[in-house]
Amino acid sequence: MDAEGRIVGSDSDGLCPRFLLGRAVEGCIWRFGRGVPDTLVVVVAKLAGREPGLGERAAGSAPPPERLAAIERVFAREGASLALRRELVEHEGVVVGELWIGV
Repeated sequence: MDAEGRIVGSDSDGLCPRFLLGRAVEGCIWRFGRGVPDTLVVVVAKLAGREPGLGERAAGSAPPPERLAAIERVFAREGASLALRRELVEHEGVVVGELWIGV
């Protein structure tokens, strides 16, 4: 992350995520890649900010985030398609959350 909280690192494929949404029992976080325009960040952050955490649902079997399709549409409207993948987050062998990573 840079000083503004934007993603600057890349994954094992050398791709820097444009969007990341993380969910756990405690709540939800979201981050944007450094190259995402501020106008897009404002709109998507409003959607992501309304996304609930996992609550009592098990991370491994929870349905996709409620606003994920709307977030994908916003990126598409701006000409920035978003290929999303889901990764489970484990701690000591127990699934504690999930990441939705968009490149």
